[in-house]
Amino acid sequence: MTPRQFFARLNAQRDRDRQQAELARIMSFLIAGASGNMKKGLTIRKFWPLPWDTEKVVKFEPQSPEERKAFEERAKRVFQHIKSKNANGIQS
Repeated sequence: MTPRQFFARLNAQRDRDRQQAELARIMSFLIAGASGNMKKGLTIRKFWPLPWDTEKVVKFEPQSPEERKAFEERAKRVFQHIKSKNANGIQS
């Protein structure tokens, strides 16, 4: 199995699990609503929150000038190394 096939299978399994969890949530929400044990205004996401209901926000901290300079120097070295390999006819 290639890495591409593995990740395709992993994503398919994750999607199937997510669909099953959504179905279970919907069914339990409908059963609880039909029994009359729910408050008015209760949404399905408040009734049974799932991990993928909330968006994950990634916060980036600003770089200091020293960090930025160090990154740029490393990047220049890497690009110079790649250029020298290509100039010598070496394919990576």
